[in-house]
Amino acid sequence: LARMEENAFWLLARLLEDVLDPDFFGADVRGNMKMVNIGGLGLRSIILDKAQVYCKSIFTTLGQEVFESCLGSLLDGWVLSCFIGCAPHRLLEHFWDHLLLPSPYHPADARSLPTGLKLIIGFGLCALKCCGEDRFKDSQELQRWQQLSKVLGPEDLALEATELVFTMKVVLEKWPEEQDNEFLSNFTRILSELAEEADEFQSLWDDVRSRKQAIADCAGNCDEQLMTLAQRTHF
Repeated sequence: LARMEENAFWLLARLLEDVLDPDFFGADVRGNMKMVNIGGLGLRSIILDKAQVYCKSIFTTLGQEVFESCLGSLLDGWVLSCFIGCAPHRLLEHFWDHLLLPSPYHPADARSLPTGLKLIIGFGLCALKCCGEDRFKDSQELQRWQQLSKVLGPEDLALEATELVFTMKVVLEKWPEEQDNEFLSNFTRILSELAEEADEFQSLWDDVRSRKQAIADCAGNCDEQLMTLAQRTHF
């Protein structure tokens, strides 16, 4: 048991320090601010932004606010777990081999850049496209949500669209083996579109870092506003 705990510790250290984000909990934002899962929130943010292209029909139908709310809740579980328990072992084996072992999808300068950054983003985009966009494009469900978007506000439309989130989650969990080639082909294509050259990897990493800073700034501003309100409120 102790050996298993030690192995789990070193796997976690490897994931955080080399693969995902060496500053996953916020050490690289101004003021060395610490936030739970700020690295995951940064990754979620960039995936949602790029998903507007890969899930164009869903984005156009739901609008940006509902799109980010619905798919963001789905990505929270996917990204934080690195898709463990979210997809069949066949797809996970392929993904994790590239994530942890030497891979052509890693940046050439692996000393200064997270090696798995592009892979996490690419797998997330691929899952959203294959389990969402490709499934619902031109479907009756999407047409129904399009009609509802004309009469419902964002909050009510988001409640209606929970069916979308649940379906995408289940589709990925039960992805059929005979369609693995389709999924992996999309994954490979998306990876090539995200970054291939060193400067593209650096740009992707800089984008994630800037998003983390924006998230930290927003959280800090909210805390300051609440403190100011508390000081000015008398009971």
